[in-house]
Amino acid sequence: MSDTSVLFSPKRSGTYVAIVLLATFFLLLETFGTTMSVGDEQKTYEEEVVPSVLSKTNGSANKETTSIAELLEASAPEEKLESNNVMRYPTCTDFEDEDANVEGLEGVKTYVTERLKSAERFTEPFKYATYFCNFLPQRTYENITKYWPPTHAFSNYASKSKSCSKFGCRYAMDIGAILKPKGKAGKKWMEHQEARATWELLNGVVFSKEFEEALFDKLGVKGSKIKRREIRVFSDGDGQSNGRVHTDMDAMKVATMMLYVTERTEPMWDYGTCLHTTAQWKKRKKMKLREGGRVGRGDGESECASKFRYLPNTGYAFRVSRDSWHSAPNSRIKHWKGIPRNSILINWY
Repeated sequence: MSDTSVLFSPKRSGTYVAIVLLATFFLLLETFGTTMSVGDEQKTYEEEVVPSVLSKTNGSANKETTSIAELLEASAPEEKLESNNVMRYPTCTDFEDEDANVEGLEGVKTYVTERLKSAERFTEPFKYATYFCNFLPQRTYENITKYWPPTHAFSNYASKSKSCSKFGCRYAMDIGAILKPKGKAGKKWMEHQEARATWELLNGVVFSKEFEEALFDKLGVKGSKIKRREIRVFSDGDGQSNGRVHTDMDAMKVATMMLYVTERTEPMWDYGTCLHTTAQWKKRKKMKLREGGRVGRGDGESECASKFRYLPNTGYAFRVSRDSWHSAPNSRIKHWKGIPRNSILINWY
């Protein structure tokens, strides 16, 4: 028998094939591992694994999950500052998490009022604005997310304001639709009766004498000016917004406050509200006129002086004035598919 025939005998050739396959496997494994390492180094913010649910909220003991407190203090990625045209993302370092025993109207009212008092007050880009975090006691906040109105229970705000866009539609509801025992929302919301207690608590807290005095003191507002109060609940599909830069004076408001309601952290750099300087608004106004567009609606490309982080149980408030320029997320941001921008808007007129 020749050497060749021995080399390629069925028994001998099977051994060589096995060796070749094994060597190929280890080569591919080494190559794949190297590629992944290089890929990790080249990942952009959009590709990074961002914690999607607050570990404290879902009770997870996963130590790798970044806490909301850490996210509130983290430096904003340079690429987000550039892509969203933002100068700065304010931090919130006053994070209180010892609230296990807070219950009932009086307990929640005291907790929330103290949270507001300790919140930082801004003087730029305009006076009398504040940003707060961990605003509601954890159990209260969890109930808000649990009893958030389902989409089909909202009235389609777009039918009146044409606020649908390629990014989705805006849905809105007045809190009265929730608080009424036989309100409009209850017809399409199976848990409506259970939800009412949570929303009545929120309504009682933010419109209580103690809370309003603390808020008006923080914002330099005269309480005697208040004639009407309002709470509206919004759900903007995929962060939908026209980005209109405005002051709220056209609505005759005295003070504006917003709470962010979410269990997701991916849109934290995108869905937050922007505060603008008057100079930024004027610059955008000139751009709109040069483009032949109408000033007001759709002027969403203005540079943003400060942009709040859209994170669970956070929010802001400001005194309405001639220079309280602000806007909802504009067309420059990333619109996260399937993640709505849920918020509670509280107005004093």
